[in-house]
Amino acid sequence: MKSQDKPMTPLRHALIQEMSDRHLAERTIKTYVYWVAELAMHYHRCPSKISEGEVNRYLLEELIRKKQAAWSSVNQALCAIRFLRGQVLGLDTCALRIPPRKREQRLPEILSLNEVKRLVDAHPKLKYRAALTAIYGCGLRVGECAGLRVQDIDSEQMRLRINQAKGKKDRYTILPRVALEVLRTYYWDARPGPVGLLFPGQKDGTPLHPACIQRAYGEAKKIAGIHKRGGVHTLRHCFATHHLQMGTDLVTLQRMLGHSSLKTTARYLHVVVGSGSGGRNPLDEA
Repeated sequence: MKSQDKPMTPLRHALIQEMSDRHLAERTIKTYVYWVAELAMHYHRCPSKISEGEVNRYLLEELIRKKQAAWSSVNQALCAIRFLRGQVLGLDTCALRIPPRKREQRLPEILSLNEVKRLVDAHPKLKYRAALTAIYGCGLRVGECAGLRVQDIDSEQMRLRINQAKGKKDRYTILPRVALEVLRTYYWDARPGPVGLLFPGQKDGTPLHPACIQRAYGEAKKIAGIHKRGGVHTLRHCFATHHLQMGTDLVTLQRMLGHSSLKTTARYLHVVVGSGSGGRNPLDEA
């Protein structure tokens, strides 16, 4: 019998229920369940019977030293186990820790405006040209684009509504006229259907899978002859960077991107420096 066919244990059920009650994202729930299951399989015991010392040894010796897991993965495992022990089992989690490690900070490779235009126009299918244009023009995450509905387009006020995005928040962002025209052309050509999804998937009533848009981005980048690193999220980075170059203030940009903290938005200031931001340099004035 496959592991997914086995009946759910009371502890797993309690873990999922607690996360659902707290409105954690579906992806987070799956990730936390995965790491708790990995811990249980490692010790061949119920996670409730595993001590803090054993948890720390698992994180340090198994994940960090033996498997050399990415630091983000180790941190995910720690957060998952902390949630189980603290929120479900009611245990103290102060002794759970992993050695501090400074993560590499890499700036994204930003496309020029010319490169963006070439890329979003390159894909042979109108559906993906419309999706890529919406991601760049409106500053969307790929999942937000995939879940767009026809009624989210407000052509009168030239804005786009994003429903229950990251952090379970609704927001509005700008809708450039070029993006509106491409979306309209796509809509009248494709007639997405009665469900209301702008980009429906193959299965009725389901949105286009984000992986399809990610793949289309790679295809468009290859056709356009662009060799810079990064996936489709690069278009969101470009949206933020180009807006800062145009003089959009950080607070407005924060709202359009849906960032909870202004610090997250401010990181794009590092990308803007030296990339056509128009700043004057004393050496050039000498």
